Amino acid sequence: MSQKSLPLVILEELWCISSMASIKDVQARQAQHKITLSIPRETRDAMNELARQHQRSFTKELVWALQEYVRREHQREQQWKGEQ
Repeated sequence: MSQKSLPLVILEELWCISSMASIKDVQARQAQHKITLSIPRETRDAMNELARQHQRSFTKELVWALQEYVRREHQREQQWKGEQ
């Protein structure tokens, strides 16, 4: 193989890998927002235990809990508006 053809092969392979991954990566990045947060140790330990029980990562357990909290708050607001 000549030296001129080697970069073309590498570029082609990298293009295929990056283009296949980039569509999903871009969509995932658009749908997510990274944050840094400090929580009490007891809360972290409890979330870790729940994550283990639910066979999820700590991050996925935390995201699920936050989504569930938002869902319940919206539901509570709707019920409160319906009572007035």
